[in-house]
Amino acid sequence: MKKIVLLLLLLLLFSCEKEKTIDLKLDNFEEKMVVQGFLSAQNNIELVVKKTVSPDVVNVSDKLDNLLVMLSDNQGGQVQLISNDDKHFFLPSNVVLNPAYKYNIEATSTKYDAKSEFVSIISAIPIDSIIKETGSNYDDDKMIIYYNNPDINNIYLAKFYFYKNGNLINDYPQTEKFDPYDMIMPDNIGSNSYKVRAYRNIDSVKVKFYTLSKELAKYYKSYINYTNSLQSSFGESYPIYSNISGGLGVFGSYAYDEKVWRGN
Repeated sequence: MKKIVLLLLLLLLFSCEKEKTIDLKLDNFEEKMVVQGFLSAQNNIELVVKKTVSPDVVNVSDKLDNLLVMLSDNQGGQVQLISNDDKHFFLPSNVVLNPAYKYNIEATSTKYDAKSEFVSIISAIPIDSIIKETGSNYDDDKMIIYYNNPDINNIYLAKFYFYKNGNLINDYPQTEKFDPYDMIMPDNIGSNSYKVRAYRNIDSVKVKFYTLSKELAKYYKSYINYTNSLQSSFGESYPIYSNISGGLGVFGSYAYDEKVWRGN
C-alpha cells in the first residue's frame, strides 16, 4: 500500500502547461521514476517523465539523468520521443499515430527503468445536444450536455468557455490543453447528461466534452477518492491507480467532441 500511495509525493499531478504538488509526508521516502502521459488522435501525445522529490528538501531537480523515452506499438514499431527540457516529451512531427494500434511508453535513465501497459487510442463520445436551463434565481442557471452513454462505467469531463459579446467571461483559467484536474466530474455518472452551473448573461458557450480511456478513468476516480479522503477526519488513505511498472504514474488515452451553443 505504501509504495502505491507514494504516487502522491510527487509532483505527479500536472498538465504540460502547469504542475501540481500534493503535500504528503511519508516516513520512508523512496525516489522513483514518474511517467504520466496522455494519448490522443487529436493531440498526439503529451508526456512528462521525471522523478519523485522528497517534500522535506528544497532546490532539488526532478529531472532524470540520461533519460531516453521510446513509444512502441503492438505491431513492432518504435520511435524515440523528443524533448526540449529532458522532462516534457513529444512525438516527432513526421510520425503519425495509428488509431488501430495500441501503444506503450518505455523510459530508461541512469538509475531507473519504467514502462507502461499498452493502451488503445479511444474515440470520443459525441455530444447530441446542448441546452441552457434558466432557473428562478441567478445561481440556478445550468448548461446541460446530452449524449449517448454506451457504458455506465465511462468517465466524462468537460470544459465550458462562456462568452458575452464575443468576449470570454470565465472567472477561472481555461486552457486548450487537456487538464483533468481543472475539470469537474459530474455527480450523475452513468447517466446521459452532464450538468454544470452557467452564467446568466451569456450569448454563446463552447464545450469540449472529453471521453477518458479505462486507464485514465481508473486513475481519475482514485485521484478523486484520495482528494476527498484528505477532508476526512478518519485519516483513511486511498491508493492512486498506476499502470506503470518500475515506476509511478499513468499512461492513458482521451478524445473529445466540441460544440458551440448559441442563445437566441
